[in-house]
Amino acid sequence: MIGEPLDAEKFAHLLGGLAKAAKPDAWHQAASAIMTTDTFAKLATRRVRMGTTDVVINGFAKGAGMIAPDLATMLVYIFTDAAVSQPVLQAMLATGADKTFNCITIDSDTSTSDTVLLFATGAARSRGAPRVEEATSADGVRFAGALHDLMRELALLVVKDGEG
Repeated sequence: MIGEPLDAEKFAHLLGGLAKAAKPDAWHQAASAIMTTDTFAKLATRRVRMGTTDVVINGFAKGAGMIAPDLATMLVYIFTDAAVSQPVLQAMLATGADKTFNCITIDSDTSTSDTVLLFATGAARSRGAPRVEEATSADGVRFAGALHDLMRELALLVVKDGEG
């Protein structure tokens, strides 16, 4: 049910255990878990050199299209261990979405729940990766390019499997 609030008390007590049980290599399982009408899991990975360290960008998506009798919503989750300031990351995501996900259509409808989220943990800093504060820096340009490439691949996978 779209817009129906969830009672967080019914599941909040489970979050600590779920976080402890999380596996760093469970991307396919996560992509499979969100599938609805999809016929295959949609995943993409990019590695990009920032400073002297490689950072990773992983993403997965589920299909799109308003399908009777149920609604199918495009959901995209992207994660990176890069350290990128929030305003720069938001700008990169918006630019990337405008040139990828916002250019595709399955049936010309938009779901009220279509979502693209990008999470940056910054964990690569402990391996020597620099923090990106400016999108125009050399590291920022390389990261944005890899992010756009990953988003384009995921968008094409959504179209390829549109409405299952």
